[in-house]
Amino acid sequence: MSSLSVAISTFGRADTLLNTVSNLQNVSSLINVNDANVVLAKNLQAQGFETVVAEQPQLFWQGMVTLLKHSSTDWILLTSDEDAVIVEELDSLREFAIQKKAGVVCAPVWNSSLVKPWPNSWIEKLTDDAPLHPRHFHDIAGYISGTLLHRKTALQHISLIEKLAPTNHYVIIYTVPALVALMGMTRDAYVYPRAVTLLGEQLPGQQEVPGSDYWQQASRHIQREHLANFIDVIREKNPDYAKMLDEAKVYESRGWA
Repeated sequence: MSSLSVAISTFGRADTLLNTVSNLQNVSSLINVNDANVVLAKNLQAQGFETVVAEQPQLFWQGMVTLLKHSSTDWILLTSDEDAVIVEELDSLREFAIQKKAGVVCAPVWNSSLVKPWPNSWIEKLTDDAPLHPRHFHDIAGYISGTLLHRKTALQHISLIEKLAPTNHYVIIYTVPALVALMGMTRDAYVYPRAVTLLGEQLPGQQEVPGSDYWQQASRHIQREHLANFIDVIREKNPDYAKMLDEAKVYESRGWA
């Protein structure tokens, strides 16, 4: 399983994280301690986990960049620090990704209903093995758990995320969907038909950071504008592909702004 690793960036949830990774001791894993919690990092390292600890508390997008830059496997399964991994599913997930020559593979996440991919109309995608249309970029990874990335493809595009995130509120809040949008120019995205993570308790994210009130209408308006700016950057590189991303209507379809 060395060609696939589980990648987690954690912030302020030491006890939750330790429970989440309790079944991963024999699984290739990379954990980024994004809140600079040295005690947690040492605990993880003592358990044999490959661990990166930030020098000072960082934002989510920085944690994602860290995971990509420090990973060494062909495939990286992103999951939240409260969502456990179904280890028994990883070999099949990897083989699926290799067979498809995928850039991204999105695995479903459930509670009492389908959480991801969103909305419930995506249920039909679980039996459709065709590549996803680029307009689905936000739905693929709006909730990051169960998102498998082809590392080399992701690394080709991460520099643009680093450039835009400090000032673009869509990229700073929805870092992984933004990266998925960029990766689609290089490799296709697919849906894996089974869950690879278990939905954990929903916990609050980082507060008092740009865009942390992302659900507020004023913030939604800014995000919508910044998403348009992000797609304009892509349009300069690939107008036809940007046109397909425009079809997502991320904010309009959800009534967010």
